[in-house]
Amino acid sequence: MSISLWDLRALGGLPISGLIYDEAVPRVDELIGVDKDNMYYLPVNCRYLFLAYHRLLTDSKKGEMKIDA
Repeated sequence: MSISLWDLRALGGLPISGLIYDEAVPRVDELIGVDKDNMYYLPVNCRYLFLAYHRLLTDSKKGEMKIDA
């Protein structure tokens, strides 16, 4: 038994034909860069989420992260 393209589509929600999936990992300059008006390319809320993720990752590697249920 194998996984068909249709199964992959159902599992991942990705297209099985047509154009290449349009999501990509942005370049570093797109994440931290500014435009000619000195405005960040990345919205403030995204920058906050990346900082929160970075802190959680750093804390988990140090063994300092605690999760209460």
